[in-house]
Amino acid sequence: MGEVWTEIISELDQEQVRPTTPDMEAVEAISRAIENRAEIVAGIQQELLEAQQNQDVLNEQEFYAEVCIHFKDYSEAILIRPDHL
Repeated sequence: MGEVWTEIISELDQEQVRPTTPDMEAVEAISRAIENRAEIVAGIQQELLEAQQNQDVLNEQEFYAEVCIHFKDYSEAILIRPDHL
C-alpha cells in the first residue's frame, strides 16, 4: 500500500500536478503514515537482527563449552590409557 502511494506522489510531482488543499493534506498525512510505518519496521528488523546475533553468540558459546568437555574427556583418557589412541 505504501509503495502505491509513494508512486502516486512521485508521479504527481513529476507531472507538476498540485493537488487541492484537502487532497494535499491527505497526501501529506499518508506520507507521514508511510514514513512512520517504515521506521517501525526498521526498528523491528533491527531488534530481530540483534536477537539473532545474540542467539548466534549463545550457540557458539554452548558449542565451545561442549568441545572443551569432550577435549577434557579425551585428554583424561589419553593420560589414563595412552595405548588407546
